[in-house]
Amino acid sequence: MIFSRAACLTFCIWTTTAPSLHAASSDWYRVEGGAIRVIESSVSTEDGRRRAAMEIRLDPGWKTYWQDPGSSGVPPVVSTIQDGSIAPATLNFPTPRWFADDYGSWAGYDHDVTMALTLKAPSRLNGEPTRLNVFLGICEAICIPVQVELLLDKGLNQAVAADEQIISAAFDALPAQATPAMHLRIDDVNEGELVAEAIVPAGAAVMEIFVAGNGRVTFETPTLRAGANLPTFTTRFRGAINSGDVFDYTLVTTEGAVRGQLQIP
Repeated sequence: MIFSRAACLTFCIWTTTAPSLHAASSDWYRVEGGAIRVIESSVSTEDGRRRAAMEIRLDPGWKTYWQDPGSSGVPPVVSTIQDGSIAPATLNFPTPRWFADDYGSWAGYDHDVTMALTLKAPSRLNGEPTRLNVFLGICEAICIPVQVELLLDKGLNQAVAADEQIISAAFDALPAQATPAMHLRIDDVNEGELVAEAIVPAGAAVMEIFVAGNGRVTFETPTLRAGANLPTFTTRFRGAINSGDVFDYTLVTTEGAVRGQLQIP
C-alpha cells in the first residue's frame, strides 16, 4: 500500500451538550472511499469506563486495516482527550481477512465494519463533550490516511436505542476468548521467524491466523508448515522480539474464531 500525503485529513465537529444520561455520538465524517463515526453507550462498565463503537462505512472496492496490517499499511488508533490529558482507547477488532496486492499482503476488511471501543470514563467537566483522535487508513488503489478529531455530542444522538444495539452487536461480533481446547501456542522463535501450533477441537480445520505486533515488531502472513503433527504456522517478523513480549492473535477455524495472546518465554 502507498499513501497520498495530500490526502491526510483533519476535521473537527463542534457540539452542544445534553443531559448526562443520554448516549453520545459524533456526526458522520465523510472521506473519499467511505465515512466514519463513533457512538458511545450511556451505560458505564463495572470499572466505570464506557463502551463505544467506531462505524466505518466503505464504498465498493475500498478496504481498511486490522490492528496489524502486515507488510503494508497502518493500524487504526483511537485516543480520548479529556481535561487536557490523552488516554488511548481500547480498540477491539472483529475477525479480519488476509489480502494480497501489488504492495504486499495485509490484514483487514473489504466491507462495512464496526470496531468495538472502550473509552475512559467521561468527566465532561463544565459540560464539555469527549473528544476523540482517530487515525486509520482507507484504501483502494492507494491508501488515504485519515486523521480526524471527533466530538461525542449527546445532542446528535436521536436514536439511542438503535445505537446501543450497534454497540452491543460490535462486542458480540468479536472473536471469543481462547480456551484450552482452541488456542495458539508458541513452538519456536528464531532469527526473524515465529513458529506457532494451533490447538483445535477434533474435526475443526484452521482457516487463517493473524498475529499482531507491539509497535516494535510487525508480522507477515503466516504460512502452514508441512509435516507437523499439529497445524503449525510460521510467520516472518520485522524487529526485535524479547523475552516476556506479548502479542495478540486471532485464530480462525471452521468452528469459529478465538483471540488470545502469545507470550515469548
